[in-house]
Amino acid sequence: MSPSIPTLAQSTVQVLSPCLPQILAVEEVRTAEGTDIVVTSEHLRAAKKIWQEIWPDIAASYEAKIAAQEVAKAPASPTWQSALEQGLIEILNKNQALADKLAELLQMTR
Repeated sequence: MSPSIPTLAQSTVQVLSPCLPQILAVEEVRTAEGTDIVVTSEHLRAAKKIWQEIWPDIAASYEAKIAAQEVAKAPASPTWQSALEQGLIEILNKNQALADKLAELLQMTR
């Protein structure tokens, strides 16, 4: 049984958040004080695969695209993570095939 759409969106944002600065090549990254973001090469590879799948749909959604760009600048921001989750929920509710593919990719990251 596949996870719910909100769970998929939340898990996706958890995987992507620390990697988006590198994926989107953001030079200035703001982190919360005392927060060190460590990304393994394996984690980055998984995030890039996920990003390749969702990017066309993210790019087509103004709100989701802005949220992704802001998460790339501030990966630890719960506000922008939540905005990206909401954008993904809207996208995945309209595209079950993408939700299924995302569930499969997330399963491989565990």
